Amino acid sequence: SVQPAGATSVGGVVVVGPMWLEAWLRTLSRLEDLRYDFIECQELAGTDHTNRCSQKIRELIGGSVRAVLVQHSFPSYGIILEVGGFKLVYSGDTRPCEALAEAGQHADLLIHEATFDDEMEDKAVSD
Repeated sequence: SVQPAGATSVGGVVVVGPMWLEAWLRTLSRLEDLRYDFIECQELAGTDHTNRCSQKIRELIGGSVRAVLVQHSFPSYGIILEVGGFKLVYSGDTRPCEALAEAGQHADLLIHEATFDDEMEDKAVSD
């Protein structure tokens, strides 16, 4: 949900992430004055770019952000940011994934974070 209790967008930041991150931020905001709007990745997945999250992002950055579900051991998303003709695609760990490959087409910048090196291939495949 956008703008959780105790958070405000005045001077804040928009955080796009998984549900567990919002819970962590709420807990932390009891200790620190955090100013943020939270958007859960799942709200940006799919093709409905008229929802209130997509509209809020368009207002804030003048572009679009969407998410695609990637192949991981728990629900994870890649993020596609498009502003002024520039397309950035970001993903963390994922197995080869058609949705991310399609999202990455014609990207100006692809950032793909991964934590396993070649010696850990068995672990990466099993998770």
